[in-house]
Amino acid sequence: FRWLLLPSIALFLYCCSEDILTEIPKSSLNADIVLKSKQGFENYLVGLIYQTRLEVNGDFTWHAVNIVGTDLADDSGTEYSTYANWVSYLTPINSEVTFEWNWAYSNVLPQANTIIVYARKPESKSIWPTDAERNAVIAEARFIRGYTYNILANLYGGVPIVDTILAAPKFDYVRATRKEVLDFAKADLEFASKWLPGTVTKDKEGRIVKAAADHLLSEVY
Repeated sequence: FRWLLLPSIALFLYCCSEDILTEIPKSSLNADIVLKSKQGFENYLVGLIYQTRLEVNGDFTWHAVNIVGTDLADDSGTEYSTYANWVSYLTPINSEVTFEWNWAYSNVLPQANTIIVYARKPESKSIWPTDAERNAVIAEARFIRGYTYNILANLYGGVPIVDTILAAPKFDYVRATRKEVLDFAKADLEFASKWLPGTVTKDKEGRIVKAAADHLLSEVY
């Protein structure tokens, strides 16, 4: 019994040590580590594009809320009859409304803002050989941010404009007007139109080009 008791006491004393609670991560993928190279920004952009596309081709047809039941299109199927009356269907507890809001404010906008903020840091300037290359990275993120705010303005009217990243919770957001949101989107898209490439190489097919920004600008204007 004594030989069992002594190891148990030793183990108990070790478990009570505060040192065991000190975590030493072996690796990390936070922005401070990833966004220190061209490849890091490229990886972050790919992740941002993935999050953006989930609104259109995720598990459900969330994007239909931007089309069905509006002056753009309608659906004759009885399963879509709810879209005929937005007033009764698109309530604050509706799944489409909840998804679109969380898609924007929890996923796309924080990632886009992270890329923009980190790329603009003075210490990041040396990552790219020219300002044009750096601005092209910022332009891709700003295109997606403008794209997102255009959707938000059309779905909700005025919404809070978040243009940076936060290190602490914020509780005093102010709802901008729909015009202010569209003006913000327009500024992003005009920057994107100026700095995005006209074409991309085959290995980057599907990435955003200047024509996409110009096309979306025609809607925002």
